[in-house]
Formats: sequence, structure tokens, C-alpha cells
Amino acid sequence: MIKSTLGLIVVLTAIFSLGVFTACSMPPENPRDEDIGGRGMRQQGDLFIPSKDNPRIRQFRTNVPGSGGPYGRSYWMPLAGSLQSPFVSWRVKVTKVHGRASAGFGIVMCYGDHGAREPSMLTVMIRTDGYFQVGEVIGSRYRRFEGWKKSDAIIENPGLTNTIAVVREGELFVLSINAVEIYRFHDNTEAPVHLGGEQGYVVVTAPNENLGSRFVDVIFEELG
Repeated sequence: MIKSTLGLIVVLTAIFSLGVFTACSMPPENPRDEDIGGRGMRQQGDLFIPSKDNPRIRQFRTNVPGSGGPYGRSYWMPLAGSLQSPFVSWRVKVTKVHGRASAGFGIVMCYGDHGAREPSMLTVMIRTDGYFQVGEVIGSRYRRFEGWKKSDAIIENPGLTNTIAVVREGELFVLSINAVEIYRFHDNTEAPVHLGGEQGYVVVTAPNENLGSRFVDVIFEELG
């Protein structure tokens, strides 16, 4: 009986120790929305620098320590003169030169107040590992329509260019990457409903970007 009890204690001690070790080895649960970075969306147009040679090209580039934050951050800007009422289409070339593959970048659409207390917009983001995601931002809060989805239409790896295009067909938004239709979605189930507004760009910085020694660098070219 004593031997059995001692054996049970040894087993339970080993299991408890393994559980503690495993828990300590795992990273702490991240309280942010993992899709867009901590503290919601920041409108910061000064980080999207226009090209001197081509006014349709802007480059997001930063290596300022803290720009990633402990949970990552999201930066966006609306483009002056991009108002569409109603929204018809929006097409942009995007090239992520440097930055973590897990951090998204892409376009915003239909930015405006839409009769609500807070401005809102739609977003389409892609990643250099071949994933995309569609979502909605209300104020600084992000709601994804679905999780990250893999698409063969996305050209993977840093430094390669993808063309994101969204066209309105009735109540549907049709998303194409590199002229390949990959997703259809609507935005009429609950307020705010995005019928039109300004278009723009968005970049997410990951919490492990090593900013200070490395850059996050994304180039956007407006195609209309």
C-alpha cells in the first residue's frame, strides 16, 4: 500500500511539473485582436510618404522602436480625392519590401461616418505568406468577416507585387487578387452599411518586427 501511494505521488508530481513547465514555456495569452495589432487602428498619414516621381505611389516605411508595440500596431490613411459615392471600385498595387510575413497590409474602402457616431470603413488585407482577410473597422474596433484564408492568387514572399481590386456588384463586393476573383462579401446585415466614402491604405506592424534595426516597408500604387 505504501509503495502504491508513493508511486502515485511520484506520477502526480511528474504530471504537475510537466504542466508547470509547459505553461511557463508557452507565451502569455495575447489580449489584442491578433488581426490588426494592439490599440486598434491609428490614422497616421505622415507614415505614408508620397513619391516625388509619381503622386500615385506612397511608401510606408518605419524602423522607429515602439512602432510595433508589445502587441503590434495598425496604421492607416485615407487618400484625398478618393471619395466615391456610391462606391464603384478600387484597385491598388501593393509590395511589402520588409516586415514580418504574419502582419497584414492592404486597402481600406468606404471610409466615412455613415450616419453613426463613429466613422467606419471596410478593409482588405493580404500577407506575404499568401493569406488574405476582409473586415470592418468601426471607430478603432476591428471585426473580421472570417479568419485568414489562403489563396493561390497571392504572390508570396517579400518584394513581390500583388494587385488588390474590389468591385461593387449590386449589394456585393467582389475581391480579386492579380485579376483572379477570390472572395465575395456583402455589408448589409447590420449598421453601419458602407455605401460609399473615401479609400486608402493600411499597414500592420507585428510585435516582433525588431524595429530599430529593421524596417517595415510597404509600397502602394493607386490604380483607381
